[in-house]
Amino acid sequence: MKKYMISAAAVLLSGTAYAADPMMAAPMAAHNSCMGNVEAYLGGLHLSGDGDSETYFVYGGTGRANCTFNERWNVQGDLFVDSFDADGDQVTGYGGTAHLYWRDPASYAFGIFGTIAATDASFFGGTRYSFGPEFQIYMNNVTLYGQGEYGQASFDGIPVDIDFWGIRGEVRYFATDNMRFDAELAYRTYDFDLADIFSAAVQANYRFDNTPYTVFARYQYEDLDGGLGTGGDVHKLTMGLRVSFGSGTLLEEDRYGATMSTYRSNISLF
Repeated sequence: MKKYMISAAAVLLSGTAYAADPMMAAPMAAHNSCMGNVEAYLGGLHLSGDGDSETYFVYGGTGRANCTFNERWNVQGDLFVDSFDADGDQVTGYGGTAHLYWRDPASYAFGIFGTIAATDASFFGGTRYSFGPEFQIYMNNVTLYGQGEYGQASFDGIPVDIDFWGIRGEVRYFATDNMRFDAELAYRTYDFDLADIFSAAVQANYRFDNTPYTVFARYQYEDLDGGLGTGGDVHKLTMGLRVSFGSGTLLEEDRYGATMSTYRSNISLF
């Protein structure tokens, strides 16, 4: 299944001061100007299509840091890596993102982001970049997140750059200051009918009180449609550990810390 999906693509290209009730998310009297986190995960990846299916082991991680300057302005940097071993062929995606945005922790945030990423495997490699606007709306214990992107992808030995664009939306619900549930939808499409990707994901996060440690579990589904009749379903189930600095709770981190993110596909190809 891995050979089918990947080879087909190659052919196509050839704290703490909050009240205990999260509903009362009032601004804190004091907070750190710089916050961030580092996380690692492992899990499984299941590919199915054309009557065939395969399952692989996956692992990866992310590091984020956010600093506030001039009261409301923020800059955030992210580094990430996602990898899976497909029958001896290591497929690894990695990259970084920069966010620049204005935020009022009591109401909303808006800004821009830019991402550059690469994919390495034994049989191909490539890079892509994207940029676009993003915003968040804060409503007590709910955060709404919207994002749009435009970018280009290039692959080794292929002289043509492929344009793509996408949109992404996310809802974060805080059952308590340290328990968060996420639901996410995303869509990305490439020129030349290379690929259309629809993605849906859910995630649960729990931070142990008075510690920097958060455990999380995530399920992400993708429907991949390709230009020559290629495509399939991609399921990714992971669990991980996040270590935060500068924040006291998940809610504080969401409103004052490294709160921005970007879409990452299950198999790093698109």
